[in-house]
Amino acid sequence: MGFLELRRHSTRVPGTDHLSQEGVRLAQRVGTSMDPFARVIASPSPWTYETAIATGFAVSDRYTPVPFTETEWEELGQLMPPGTPFIVRSETMQRVGLAERLGNALRNQWTDYAAAVPHDECCLVVTHSGYIDNSAVACLPAERHAQWGENFGHCEGIRLAFDDGHFVSGKIIRVR
Repeated sequence: MGFLELRRHSTRVPGTDHLSQEGVRLAQRVGTSMDPFARVIASPSPWTYETAIATGFAVSDRYTPVPFTETEWEELGQLMPPGTPFIVRSETMQRVGLAERLGNALRNQWTDYAAAVPHDECCLVVTHSGYIDNSAVACLPAERHAQWGENFGHCEGIRLAFDDGHFVSGKIIRVR
């Protein structure tokens, strides 16, 4: 079994592509409680890369977001705007074709990364709020999403267990 830990980036300077000093301090504090990773992946956005570095981990790769058009991303943003509860995301992915396509694409993306994780090791992925919330639901569609609580805050996320080609469980990670 391997693990894929998805974490949301830290806080940014409003209107910029970079972490705030508060965001750097938050990532540093969170990093002190994180275990080593076999691999660290960030999104193409500078603030995800900066978050990984501030937590104390070098980035080994950047992922490419799933290929949707700008119009499709806008429609998805209307279907599941920021703050949409996990249970609503799950229901939307089950009943709306575009959201279902997103869920399948996200699950496939993270399955490819998780399949490359050595046995008993973990890969860290630093990503974004909506992307991580949708990814968690997509990777564990049968979970009790209503019990997951609020959407992931800065530096929060989920550690997904991956076994025999599938995500089998997840542990929600909150920052106090």
